[in-house]
Amino acid sequence: MAWLLGACAAEGVTVGELLDEDAIDLIAERLRTPLQIEMHLTLAFEQAFRLPGAKFATVLETATLSEAELAEYCRRRGLYIEQIQAWRAACVQGQHSTRAQQQMDNVQAKADKKRIRELERELRRKEKALAEAAALLILQKKLNAYWGNVDEES
Repeated sequence: MAWLLGACAAEGVTVGELLDEDAIDLIAERLRTPLQIEMHLTLAFEQAFRLPGAKFATVLETATLSEAELAEYCRRRGLYIEQIQAWRAACVQGQHSTRAQQQMDNVQAKADKKRIRELERELRRKEKALAEAAALLILQKKLNAYWGNVDEES
């Protein structure tokens, strides 16, 4: 099994970089023909590159490569240059979306702070009015007690 993977790997790439020993043993145990092995490995590598983290890592790895280096990178990994360009554009768009979201969050935070100040001001005003009403009620009770519970109607 290792010889097959070694023959298929690009120059300078070891079998250990592609798969660990447990994966190689599992493949050798379950798959019989080279065609089955190729099909399953191709599907596995394609699935791995569909993961968002793998795409982002690929964008980072290829950010500083020239066109020739990028073309070789794509050949080694079975990718197309257009795929990497699309992933790069998605990363940039995601960054812009993040900035727009941050701006919206800042605007919302300012509006929330303003609303909180207004509510606190209104609360202070109502607390003062309540304290005044309570003081008047206490004074009225004291006057009623002093004058001997005079009817409020007269």
